[in-house]
Amino acid sequence: MHTYDLKTNKWSEDETVALNQNSSMIQPWLIFKSKLINTINGKFESDIYHLKNDNNSLNNKTNFNKSPINYQPEGSLSWRLPLLRRSKNGTLTIEPMANFVVSSFKSRFQEIPNEDSNNSELTINNLFLDDRIAGFDRSEVGKRFNYGVRTTYFNNDGEYRLSIGQSIKKSNKLQDVSIRGFGSNSKSNIVGELYYNKKNRLNITYNFQLNEKDYQNDINEVIIGTAIYKLTINGTYLLMKKTTQNTQEIQQANLLFSMQISKKTTVDFN
Repeated sequence: MHTYDLKTNKWSEDETVALNQNSSMIQPWLIFKSKLINTINGKFESDIYHLKNDNNSLNNKTNFNKSPINYQPEGSLSWRLPLLRRSKNGTLTIEPMANFVVSSFKSRFQEIPNEDSNNSELTINNLFLDDRIAGFDRSEVGKRFNYGVRTTYFNNDGEYRLSIGQSIKKSNKLQDVSIRGFGSNSKSNIVGELYYNKKNRLNITYNFQLNEKDYQNDINEVIIGTAIYKLTINGTYLLMKKTTQNTQEIQQANLLFSMQISKKTTVDFN
């Protein structure tokens, strides 16, 4: 699979034009007897930049009057083993999973301005992604091994799900973006999610991040959604405790009400 993307951005009198080429190969195979699912993924991404910096007021030591080429080779191997058991009371699924990713990038990344990549937070939703840094200008590098398990139980009361996992990475290359959730060693915090769904009438999600040293819950997020007749209520609460990575404690809460007045009219307020 080959994709080409052309990206042009302008700010003040600075201009960046980037041509992106992405070549990837994905080869899955299934072994039905043991229900084993493996996936091999190989990718080579290259970016060609045309950089022009005519704004002398910018306090930047890097000279962007050049046309650098950035390359990002990447390879990964993923493994999953879905297990299923049915009974009179419900259905239980257990799915252990793991993947190994290795990737690199051009050593002098400072020659390329960072316009679209930011720091990210490690969560259970991005734990098994090959690249957990969004954008073209930066990508996750090094060797990393991710592992975890997802278990789900279905019965007449609804759906119950637990997902939990951890990442181990090794990289000798530093760059100007990072993934929060890793300690001083190579191990990440333990990330997970508890989920309950009552036949689409009630949804409760609890996302957490446990410190890998003392298993204290550094990050807690609760998301609740319910529907009562024509009224829909959605609420979120986030607590990020003060740690070495978070210099201060953060608490956020939000509550949204949606009332359906007619088939074409809905009123929202929070």
